Amino acid sequence: MGLFTDIKDQILEKTKDSRGEFFWFLLGQFSILISNFIVVRMLTKAGKEEFGFYTLVLTVSAFLSYIYYGPAQQSFMKFYFMADGEGEKGLFTRLMSRFIVKSTLLLGLLTIGISSFLPGLTGLEFSSLIVAALFIVTAKYTEFFNSAFNILRRRKLNSILQFSERLLLILLIIILTVSGKISIITALLLMASINIVFAITKNIIFARNTEGENPAADYKKLASKHTNRIRGYSIPFVIWGLSGWLQLNSEKWMMANLLSLENVGVYGVMAVIVNMFVAIPANILSEFISPVVFANYSDPANAERVKKGKLYIMITFFSVVVIAAVSVLLSWAGGEWIIRLFSSGSYVSYAYLLPLFVIGAGLFNSGQALTMEGLALNNPRAYLAPKILGGIAALAANYYFISSYGLPGAAYASLFAGAFYLLYILFVNTRLSR
Repeated sequence: MGLFTDIKDQILEKTKDSRGEFFWFLLGQFSILISNFIVVRMLTKAGKEEFGFYTLVLTVSAFLSYIYYGPAQQSFMKFYFMADGEGEKGLFTRLMSRFIVKSTLLLGLLTIGISSFLPGLTGLEFSSLIVAALFIVTAKYTEFFNSAFNILRRRKLNSILQFSERLLLILLIIILTVSGKISIITALLLMASINIVFAITKNIIFARNTEGENPAADYKKLASKHTNRIRGYSIPFVIWGLSGWLQLNSEKWMMANLLSLENVGVYGVMAVIVNMFVAIPANILSEFISPVVFANYSDPANAERVKKGKLYIMITFFSVVVIAAVSVLLSWAGGEWIIRLFSSGSYVSYAYLLPLFVIGAGLFNSGQALTMEGLALNNPRAYLAPKILGGIAALAANYYFISSYGLPGAAYASLFAGAFYLLYILFVNTRLSR
């Protein structure tokens, strides 16, 4: 009972100390949840096949997050406090800003170049590909600053920007739907336009929030030092990312090839629900608590602070378990109603699978919460084996179960892969704590 008492005391202490900050953080995240619900609700009206295409576009966006943007953001979060302690916070934030601008331009040009040389594309297919790519790179641009402002602990500013962005998106998507002009391509183009406006706005505000901090005269030398740190720390995350993407997104491409885009569309609605019920709350917790954990682990010699950091990790883990358990009960009791709420009656044919998908996601995200310990100890390589083997196991399970059982097979594969991953992470963490 000592652990749970410590966790309770720590939650009460943190809530009291950061009540205002936590309120603004939750407001921003709540606006994302609501806007995602409305956008999905509107886009499902375009039809199962078109929503299936949108689902595949999101998997490509997730791929970039897992292997590129995610590792970079994780590294920036990890070393921001170190740079601050070295008196080089201004230089570090300038490095962050340059990273996202260069990345957006590079990936945008690369996509246009590759698309121009793909054989057999019709004019409509080429246009769809370019619009989808524009949506992806601009979404990554604006999302990066959500993380950046969180690292700077400017959560009120971040939440106001997120709320404004999402409110505008909701209004324009509703107008598009009411006017009868809704299609996935027009919706992606609309979202890309909003992304561009807010990404540039956030970039300008971010620069102004850090411009008073001297980036140092020998910028190139110090920037090289931080870049080398970030590169070395992030490489394992790239491997993590590829394995994680296989575990969480390969089933959609399996369905597209083995079944149909309509099946992808039906599954896509359930995936959005699972994401909102489990993955997004888990990510919210991680995003809010990670900077606190890393700050407590920044001085490994301070046993008291390290102990507090471990408590925050356990708070995150048990919170994810509770969120998953509640979500399973909700999806079991009202899965069909929930799917109708997010889409329409034509998507409810596999509603009985929703609790299974929720359990699989809960297992995976519970394991993911526990990886914070190795990250805080500056040892992400400890999780290479579970990440790699987890990705391979998920890929094999998805192929076997989907080819054997169709769409229900994706639920069976999710359960298998989630349990495998959680058990492996628990095993690794027991070795880390020795």
